[in-house]
Amino acid sequence: MDHQITWASLLSFIMAIRALQGPLNTVNNYGMQVQMYGASVRRIVDLLGVKSSLGDRPGALPLDVAPKRIALEGVGFTYGASRGVAHALRDLSFEVAAGETIGIAGPSGAGKTTLLNLIVRFYDPSAGRVTFDGVDLRDVRLADVYDKVALVTQEPFLFATTVRENIRCGRAAASDLDVEMAARAAEIHDEILALPQGYDTIIGTGGHGLSGG
Repeated sequence: MDHQITWASLLSFIMAIRALQGPLNTVNNYGMQVQMYGASVRRIVDLLGVKSSLGDRPGALPLDVAPKRIALEGVGFTYGASRGVAHALRDLSFEVAAGETIGIAGPSGAGKTTLLNLIVRFYDPSAGRVTFDGVDLRDVRLADVYDKVALVTQEPFLFATTVRENIRCGRAAASDLDVEMAARAAEIHDEILALPQGYDTIIGTGGHGLSGG
């Protein structure tokens, strides 16, 4: 209005501001994400830096084959005071032989998850012992125990890659035949073949695109 700037210059200025708005918003959004994720990264780094209290005893025995008998003998487990739980398990004893299937039922907090964590040696019992074929689990090489145990969680996680690579993730060196044998053992081989690209079908994170079953 004061004739200090031409309409062409004013229009160019407005267009430049509009063009700059998007990148500035992007920078702002990424800056906020960096702040949010930074806290998570620090927690992850702290977690990765924690030294496990579990380890191999001197002269730990190898576990060449999966156990034929798993037994709990007077097992008890106590969480730390920070967990607000005194005794998760008390004097628990039972035995499971290869080929048997058992179900463990109980209300929330009864110790079902704790029991499984002890059997795969995520924890060591506070009392009693867990044995594989009569050998105390603490006397077996920890890496061998983890190699021979398969754990299916309540909420399984799948990666955004092929069905084949999701099955192979626990054993990177597994052959295609090993993958197929694992699928057949889990009784999902036929369902996999029914997918558009069979074992090479890409599935989304968390199994997006697959049915819950």
